[in-house]
Amino acid sequence: IASMPATQKIGGFACYDSSKKAVYFYDATGKKQKLFNAPSSITDLNFSPDASFLLVTDIKDNFGKIKQRLSIYDMNEKKFLKQHKASIRYASFAGEKKICAIKVEEQNSYLVLLDFELNEEEILFTCGPGLAYSHAYNPVYVSDDKIAFIAANGLNRDILFLNTKTKKTEKLEGVEKLPAIRYLKSSTIGEEVFL
Repeated sequence: IASMPATQKIGGFACYDSSKKAVYFYDATGKKQKLFNAPSSITDLNFSPDASFLLVTDIKDNFGKIKQRLSIYDMNEKKFLKQHKASIRYASFAGEKKICAIKVEEQNSYLVLLDFELNEEEILFTCGPGLAYSHAYNPVYVSDDKIAFIAANGLNRDILFLNTKTKKTEKLEGVEKLPAIRYLKSSTIGEEVFL
């Protein structure tokens, strides 16, 4: 399968097949089900904690003008919800009804917290020229009040943890240098969250 990105939940995983321009779900037995066609390039997929919804971020080339957006796919109804958000590069649920995302505007990227309707937006962390980090990637769920994400300065990358209530950040320490990493995923197994 020519696939990337992918996301998993209990009982299976979803992935984008770039050769077929579609997103598929594979259950634990290996049975494949097509969820939807994806003519644009998918950049990220993430399930909600209860696996009822799938966050989909994609990039559409509209006659040379690149558009990034976030959509929400209802796994039970097998259709996209009406709400969309532009300029979003990556997104993940931060609890049941909150979404953390990377919003891009010109040379800056922002870690933002969105409501489920994609109307309310709160900036949690800013990256850009002259700041400690130039880019942010792949926010992921750690707990209902904590998000992990990749912060980049050129090829130098750190994994940061951010408390959504206090806005305090901590750097993951005690690991080898992580040059040029770009993808981060989290999985909940039992009561524990793993990156």
